[in-house]
Amino acid sequence: MTHDDIGTVRWFGATWGAPVNDPRAHIPTPIGEKCTRCGEIFNDRDNGISIPYSDLESFATRIAYHRACFLADIGARLDL
Repeated sequence: MTHDDIGTVRWFGATWGAPVNDPRAHIPTPIGEKCTRCGEIFNDRDNGISIPYSDLESFATRIAYHRACFLADIGARLDL
């Protein structure tokens, strides 16, 4: 891994000051798409992440989560 390696996670919306918020990994908000966890449609005020995903049918796809939804999915707490 080098200093230039930004990994595969991409983020959208306003920064929340985390290391993942590297400006090189910022993408447009996926307006009109559904959050993988809650199913709500993203709008221009949302922030979150997009990660690679593959299944038996599609091998080059990405899924997106609201920031809070992703943290809840991995068991993180926002109130700490």
